[in-house]
Amino acid sequence: MTGSPRQPSGWAVLYHGTSQAAWEQIRREGLRPGPRACAHVCDSLAAARQYAEQAARRDRSAPAVLAVTLPACQVQPNGSCAPPYFRDSWHEDSGMPGRAWEHDAPVAPSQIRLLSG
Repeated sequence: MTGSPRQPSGWAVLYHGTSQAAWEQIRREGLRPGPRACAHVCDSLAAARQYAEQAARRDRSAPAVLAVTLPACQVQPNGSCAPPYFRDSWHEDSGMPGRAWEHDAPVAPSQIRLLSG
């Protein structure tokens, strides 16, 4: 499924950059923590595109940018429903625009859409 993200009330749409090869697994199993024990989402489509390009180069496939829908309170600073595993971080050292979040719990396939890939 492709298209522009919609933000239902009470939910936030963030982005995840990956490869087309990884998207096939994410589509079936959801977004799961990676080798660093967390998965990353960001509020910048440009940053997600850059991450997707990097991932595609690593596994020699095409880039894929995903829209990830999460409860809005999880992505607010000190969000009241933010689980302890959901950490807010900045892209300061990477030169990427926007903010990023790390989490170590899976995101269900129903909360993920392919935007481009």
